[in-house]
Amino acid sequence: MRDGLRRLIGRLEDDGLAAVLMTIVALNATNVFCRYVLGRSIGQLFELMVLLSMALYWLGIGYAQRRNGHLGMDMLVARLGPGARRWTELARCGVSIAFLLAVAYSGGRLAASQFQSGAVSGSLDLKLWWFSVLIPAGALIMAWRFLWPGQVHRTLSSGDSQA
Repeated sequence: MRDGLRRLIGRLEDDGLAAVLMTIVALNATNVFCRYVLGRSIGQLFELMVLLSMALYWLGIGYAQRRNGHLGMDMLVARLGPGARRWTELARCGVSIAFLLAVAYSGGRLAASQFQSGAVSGSLDLKLWWFSVLIPAGALIMAWRFLWPGQVHRTLSSGDSQA
């Protein structure tokens, strides 16, 4: 069951990120064509690309965590013994989870505020909460990745530190 859920979420994540990225590329290509061939830029496309880029970022942080793709600096940690490395990794996970929970909380408040006020984007009149809700979603997915038993166990048993 756990592996099935992890695979399902991973598949949705992969497909969602690919769809958002392909959409951004298509919008950008359309805007470049319109600007340089037709002589008219479409400002609304830029606004949509910015909003989709935010979605790509917040959904992508969990993807990067799943793939151990976040950049990290472990010059000092690499010099520690296995026991100290494990404690350092536990501290890193704890601080990261606390930060991500704070981001999820504040992002949730932002999305709720935008929902209640009916805030919309500048030129497209898109509901901003549609995009802001991805802030807590992405932060919670990444925190969940830190807490996933297989990942934590692999990291702690190997003594490796990867940010």
